[in-house]
Amino acid sequence: MDSLNKSFKKLIKDLKVFNKNLNYVTCKSKEFGFVLFWDIIWCKLRYGITSNEYRIFDFYNLSEEKRNTFMSKRRYEFINEKLVNKKIISVINNKDRFNLKFKDYLKREVYNIKEMSFKEIEDFILDNKVLIGRSISASFISSYKKYDLSDYRSPAFMAEDMKDNKDYLIEKEFNQQKDLNKISPLVFVNVVSVYNKGVDIVSASIKFRDNKDIITGYIDIDNKCIKGNLKDENGINYKDNYDGLVIPKFKSVIEKVKSLGEELSEIRQVEWSFIIGNRSVYLVDAGVWDDYVFSQIREFLKDDEGLMTYYKKI
Repeated sequence: MDSLNKSFKKLIKDLKVFNKNLNYVTCKSKEFGFVLFWDIIWCKLRYGITSNEYRIFDFYNLSEEKRNTFMSKRRYEFINEKLVNKKIISVINNKDRFNLKFKDYLKREVYNIKEMSFKEIEDFILDNKVLIGRSISASFISSYKKYDLSDYRSPAFMAEDMKDNKDYLIEKEFNQQKDLNKISPLVFVNVVSVYNKGVDIVSASIKFRDNKDIITGYIDIDNKCIKGNLKDENGINYKDNYDGLVIPKFKSVIEKVKSLGEELSEIRQVEWSFIIGNRSVYLVDAGVWDDYVFSQIREFLKDDEGLMTYYKKI
């Protein structure tokens, strides 16, 4: 009975989303609602496109030829199954193992407080005052927290708070490149690589936290700059615009990604994450890429072609 109720609730939720998207595209296009209704159904059957993807990708304005170049959720899951080796995925999911394997790319010291004595933790806190703490099992951007000794009675209280929050990985605060400080105190430069008889660069973006929201910006790889509007997780334009802002040291980031992709060729598709400092480029994270929708928003595309133009070749 519980299973039936859950299925019914999911159906109602899906129908509400479908209706909301249908109303949106009906207002945006010149077609009648019943025509778009059947077109969304057809695209679901033909391309595996959800009603959300139909709206986001502006499918109502695309020819059949262009539609077939877009990666849908169904296509993404199929490709991801082929490119991601789940047997060794822990090497990037476990951040302690990740840091150990790629220590030459970190360009800094990262410590696991579970492996440190109290005296070592206390000295590290006293020497640096402000630290970044984060989880071993979650992504850097979603889990990091800034710890400032001035907010605590002593290093012991600060260390205890880190342990209570399970922020076992600790390191010094980053000295981020000044142009990126205009955007946010901590901007992550993410690059997606695919190993295909060599390393291909598929997509690039910036990400940063704004309160609880994660804001994303598309990077034009050829011109090494932000293109178009930054967007929140609901696809709404961010309050500030950085269109055209050149990403510092981006060439160095790409070089590192190609080297990393070669080293981890067993996992053919990876999203690598970096912090750009004044003097160095710091590798901070890696994970399974799932941001295929953002990368195919039409304002970012060349000739209205989605990602499948590339993936069909591999």
